[in-house]
Amino acid sequence: MRDLQNENGKLKAYIDDKLGISALPKGDELLALAEDFYSSEHVPNEHLPENIRLALTTEEITDLRRVFELFDARNKG
Repeated sequence: MRDLQNENGKLKAYIDDKLGISALPKGDELLALAEDFYSSEHVPNEHLPENIRLALTTEEITDLRRVFELFDARNKG
């Protein structure tokens, strides 16, 4: 039973490392990220293509950027 639990732990660690789950924020980091998500007012959009700026509001662009950042746990863009 102990060997099975040990092997299960190794497998979980391997999957965690492969999927990058350990890179996701936890606890206080997640709370800080959520606070930033709801408190940030201005995100610069001048570097975006004109067609995107014309099609989306600043709030929509900000929301999309925040959601992307939540999923880009390894900051690979």
